[in-house]
Amino acid sequence: MRIAHPYPTGTRSASYLRCYPADAWQMRAHREMLSRHAVRIGLPEPVVFIDNGCRSFDPLPRLEELVQHAAAGHFGVVLVPGSWVFSLDDAQAHRVRGRLAAHGCHVLEPPHVRPRTVNRPG
Repeated sequence: MRIAHPYPTGTRSASYLRCYPADAWQMRAHREMLSRHAVRIGLPEPVVFIDNGCRSFDPLPRLEELVQHAAAGHFGVVLVPGSWVFSLDDAQAHRVRGRLAAHGCHVLEPPHVRPRTVNRPG
């Protein structure tokens, strides 16, 4: 099911992920979830930027590359599973979101879906 969205047709999207320690599967489940969400809201497949094996206080070259692309107007939306990908420090994560927003990027997190509970007879 597609959801109506406020983004003009042709809006390019990116996703950003960071994982420590390094994930041999390149955060496959997160990438797929962000891709499905992009499609649900009518965006094209996101271009993926991953800092795999980087702690939040390490240099994050792929994040910096994403910010440069945003500054050049290449993306209108950046999808993330949560602000924790930018930094475990809330203030720092907020600053990164602000940097992207300053370049016209909307940072979106998919809605968090709670697992269904199963009613079992007593």
